[in-house]
Parts: sequence; C-alpha cells; structure tokens
Amino acid sequence: MTPYYDHNGITIYHGDCREILPRIPSSSCEVAVTSPPYNLIREWTGGGPNSILKNWKQKQDKWGYIDNIPESEYQEMQKAIIREMLRIIDGVIFYNHKIRHAIKRRGRIYHPMEWLSGFPVWAEIIWNRGGGLPSNCKRFIQADERIYMIGNPRRWDSQGLTTVWNIRPEPDENHCASFPLELPRRCIKACSQYGDIILDPFLGSGTTLVAAKQLGRRAIGIEIEEKYCEIAVKRLSQEVLAL
Repeated sequence: MTPYYDHNGITIYHGDCREILPRIPSSSCEVAVTSPPYNLIREWTGGGPNSILKNWKQKQDKWGYIDNIPESEYQEMQKAIIREMLRIIDGVIFYNHKIRHAIKRRGRIYHPMEWLSGFPVWAEIIWNRGGGLPSNCKRFIQADERIYMIGNPRRWDSQGLTTVWNIRPEPDENHCASFPLELPRRCIKACSQYGDIILDPFLGSGTTLVAAKQLGRRAIGIEIEEKYCEIAVKRLSQEVLAL
C-alpha cells in the first residue's frame, strides 16, 4: 500500500476507504474524526433556472462526489466503515452526519441513529452551524448537524465544552462541505495527546489532518478523489508542526 503523501508523521492514501481501512493494523490509531458524503439524493422540484436544487446539482458535478445511491446500500456501507474504524481506533470515533429531510418521493426523515444504534455511541453533540440555506419545501431552515462519539475515550479533556457546539462554517472554494478547523481541533484535543495518530477515512480537503498537525499529532487520511489529495497536500505543506 503506497501512500500518496507521507511526511513528518502525516500520511495520505488515495483510494476507496473500504479497500484501504482493512489494511491498517488494529488499535493503531487513537481517534478518528470524519464526515462521509451524506447521500442527499436531492430531487428536482420543477424550479426555474435559479432553483436551489439545480444549483446544487451543478455544484455536485463540479465537486465530483457521487451522492446518490440506494439508501439501504448507503447505510450498510456506513456500518461496514464504522466497524473497520472501531477495529483500528483504540479510543473514540467522532462521526459527523446530519438529519436528512426528504423532499418528494421518499416522504420521510433519515436519522443517523438508524445505522448507529448497534454501535457504542458514547455521546451526541449538536453542531449549531448558525444558519443554513432556505428552501421552498415549507420547513424551517436546517442549521444543525450531529457529531457522534462512538467508543470509549481513553484520554479525556472536556475543554469546558457542552454538547452544543456553536461553530460557523468556513467558506472553502476547494470543497463543498469542508469542516471548519475548530471542529476537528476540539475532537482531537479532547481525546488524544501529543504524538497520537488521528484517522480520517473521508479526508476531503484535509482539515482533520491540518488540525492534527497543528496539535502535534500524527495522522492518516484516505481520499477517493485525487484532486482532494492534492489540495490536502498543499494545505499541509503550509502548516508548521506544533512543538
């Protein structure tokens, strides 16, 4: 397994995490901080040329992620990936997802606990993003996401935080759904110490690895889109390892 990038304790693999995770040794990392594609399956509502959904479709085509697979297949995939992370992680997983509201044909809400209920969920954190996009589907604007702690943390520093995190998104021209840096920083500081290894199997533009490097941790990231591997490498090259 040849890394795409390997420097000063930070390693990036280019490929599907379902193929790469089984090749990472058990209990080799302390913390995982990750956010998978949400399988939003946006549906066309007949809007005009400025419709939110049409704009979203154009963005999805630009970013390159396939976010439209059968929901049952998606949930099984998420469970398989979480099982692999639990094998690898010696501490806790921070798993970010959102409650998804269907628009037309599905007519229901998909909650992350549908596939997380069989795992050792330690805590649920509400990420208050402070705003969101309006829509024409007669719902209040969704401004929150969830971060689930899965597993039992071996190290703990609460940092005085509650289970509601008010963190504004940070615009990122390179990725449609990047973490604000403060989010993985909180997770990493809470449950790891200097030199521990942090894992992110859905690396995106590399924010989790940037936070890990800033905090003096080692890290492993996996990303299926090569262009995001390249972006992550560029970001890491601009960071200075914490002392």
